[in-house]
Amino acid sequence: MTPDSKQPLKIAAKLLLAWIVLSALGYFYGQHLIDLMLPLMRGFAQNITDDFYINLAWQEENSRMLMIEANFGIPKMSIQALGINPGATVSAGTNIEHILVPLILLFLLVLCWPLTTLKQRGLLLLLSLPAALITLLMTTPFLLVGKVESLLQEQASAMRVVREKPAYLDWMLFTEVGGRWLLPISLGLLCVWLLNAFFIGQAADKEREATK
Repeated sequence: MTPDSKQPLKIAAKLLLAWIVLSALGYFYGQHLIDLMLPLMRGFAQNITDDFYINLAWQEENSRMLMIEANFGIPKMSIQALGINPGATVSAGTNIEHILVPLILLFLLVLCWPLTTLKQRGLLLLLSLPAALITLLMTTPFLLVGKVESLLQEQASAMRVVREKPAYLDWMLFTEVGGRWLLPISLGLLCVWLLNAFFIGQAADKEREATK
């Protein structure tokens, strides 16, 4: 087997090892990370809709399930038309593994992208932090709010009441059919592009300095 033919095997082994390590870290420490982000996620989720008041918390019976508790307070007329009483609450949830998959994909790309120096790797990891935050906020809050809205849509259909389909529900459905994979990969590639642009700019500056 030639050195060139071994290269795909090395890449595959590196990807597999990184996936195992990231999955293990996610399993043991992912919930602590999400705990730190819950206030931000809660505020972001509330900005998605004003149809109900939102609380996010871990389920008591299953501590790996993140639940949304949607309280309707004094419901809007469109909500009252669905037979929902004042103060009614609806819950839905998703598990921690589902939340972490997009983040694992992002860091898998960042850790396995071929680079030549530790400085480049460190900068790429630094660039990936805001990308990870965007990934988290654009997936889980939309998923949880979208699940509540899906219940409202089902109720409207059962009662033959016309309820407008909000744009965020389309986004939630898109992420669930593949967008939650596409988003972190796209953001990871953007981080790589920004890194390359930075080092190309540095090289150009050095070349200009050398010609003076």
